[in-house]
Amino acid sequence: MALNLLKDEHSVWGLSKSDTDDVNIQTLMNYQSFSYDQCDLSQDKEIDMVLIEQKEKRQTLDVIILNAANMENDIIDYRLDYGKFKYIFDVNLFSSINIIEKILPEFIQKEKGILVGISSLSSYTPLCVDKIAYPTTKAALNMVFKSLRFHLAKKNITFITVNPGPMSINDTFFQISYDKAAKKIIKTINNPKHVLNFNFVSTFIYRCMDFLPDWFSIVLLNKVKKANLFGSKN
Repeated sequence: MALNLLKDEHSVWGLSKSDTDDVNIQTLMNYQSFSYDQCDLSQDKEIDMVLIEQKEKRQTLDVIILNAANMENDIIDYRLDYGKFKYIFDVNLFSSINIIEKILPEFIQKEKGILVGISSLSSYTPLCVDKIAYPTTKAALNMVFKSLRFHLAKKNITFITVNPGPMSINDTFFQISYDKAAKKIIKTINNPKHVLNFNFVSTFIYRCMDFLPDWFSIVLLNKVKKANLFGSKN
């Protein structure tokens, strides 16, 4: 998505754990309008330090896209790994809340700003039986954004929740391509709406599961996982 924004001549500031030698980061650094800070999103102090430096540079932030996603398996052989569970929460949820806390006063003061939370269709229904924290953090992020939307309705701040389904390089019946997903998100930023779900087939399946008994969902998800219909990105 950063690449799409840069091609549209937007200035982009990236923040992640990836090293500057990462191929994707190197590609983005070919653009003069791209700046980057390496930061462990599970560590509050590192986030605080980077945000303070950003403020001292007087960089104006108009849109914040929160896309932290750790999808490690945290339940193996029927044992829940608390250490992994907590780490996934730190990365996927608490890092976003920490950034929101630091950025929100600036948005409130100027009564303008857009925050985009990249969640997942798994926030509606857990996608994988070996991932407990991932869908839980995404469901929590959705509720954080909805609550902030309610509480700050008078401040002209837009909170957009994006729930992608499975993604891959190319479009399939169940999956959306990374490029098309990025374009959908950017379009929604330019013409804001509160919630964006995609693709249609995946959204229909996962929302329907809300009305099905748990045993049916469990059987269906196990079959889907065994057949790998949705791939690894969800």
